[in-house]
Amino acid sequence: MSTQAKRIPVYKKILMDNVKKWMIKEFLEYRLAKQGYVDCDILRTPLGTRIIIYTERPSRIIGRKGVIVKELANTIATKLGVENPTIDVTPIQSPEYYAKLIANRIAWAMTKGVKFRRAALIT
Repeated sequence: MSTQAKRIPVYKKILMDNVKKWMIKEFLEYRLAKQGYVDCDILRTPLGTRIIIYTERPSRIIGRKGVIVKELANTIATKLGVENPTIDVTPIQSPEYYAKLIANRIAWAMTKGVKFRRAALIT
């Protein structure tokens, strides 16, 4: 047997990276649904993985003294196998351009008993 490690083909490596990015996005969408999560960008850097989270309310995701962000980074590192995740939280400039955010606002208003047309006008 040779002592050389098997090489992974390039296309498989690209597919594995894309699956990992998809899993991170799904995890963040599930975990941060109530905190105004809109979207995220995932960038591979030489030092690790940088995750930029776009949100309506950054303070809810960061938490006091960054506790929630640190827990999120630890969870992503352990459960999803991401090396050295760095999480940046960025507020969105104009929330009216994000359909997911508007739909969540309308759904929240409808659960409170507001009619859907009024909820659409309010948001």
